[in-house]
Amino acid sequence: CFKAERDCSLEVSPRTLDNPVVLFICFLSSLIKEQVCLITCDGRSIFGILAGYDQLQNLILKEASERVYSPDADPESVPLGLYVIRGDNVAIISDRDEDLEASTGISSVRAEPLESVVQNVG
Repeated sequence: CFKAERDCSLEVSPRTLDNPVVLFICFLSSLIKEQVCLITCDGRSIFGILAGYDQLQNLILKEASERVYSPDADPESVPLGLYVIRGDNVAIISDRDEDLEASTGISSVRAEPLESVVQNVG
């Protein structure tokens, strides 16, 4: 669980941590140089090392790969290398625990590909 007061490497006042944008930036700063897993709004599962981000929450991943799911075969890992993802295309981001993945067998789960996220902005 992310504890902003402890994990945020940015200098912010506790009152500022009530702002969800500041809290998310603190979360991202705690993930720099860490393995992350993210799901994009178009349903892609991408893994890599978070190398950086900007004020628009665009993400830079090193050693990135995409895990492509199919109901008929084990997931395929497609190497992407250095990869930039637009911030408005990130639906979910999380730290990645490869030991937990290995112990649960999640990396060999067969599944339908995820559907795209529909955003109602208006």
